[in-house]
Amino acid sequence: MSRTSDVEAYRRWQESSTPEARNVLPPAEMAALRQQVQKLKAFFDSAPESNSGVRENEREFINDMTRRLQKNKFVPSEKQMNWVKVLARKYRV
Repeated sequence: MSRTSDVEAYRRWQESSTPEARNVLPPAEMAALRQQVQKLKAFFDSAPESNSGVRENEREFINDMTRRLQKNKFVPSEKQMNWVKVLARKYRV
């Protein structure tokens, strides 16, 4: 491959990559998100699986986010961050 085609291929790859993959959250925002997820996880773990009002997909999402946030290179999408905020308000944590 020539240098020109490498540069062109790289440019196309950059354009096709999701913005979330290139945008890193400031450390304070990431810490706040981690804290919200930890609070939700603790709440969900203490709530009985039946009759608690917590839906299964919400539990799965928070468990998944807890695992992902343990990785230093994970950058949550806007949609993921918004859902954490909505759940935090919904369950008042």
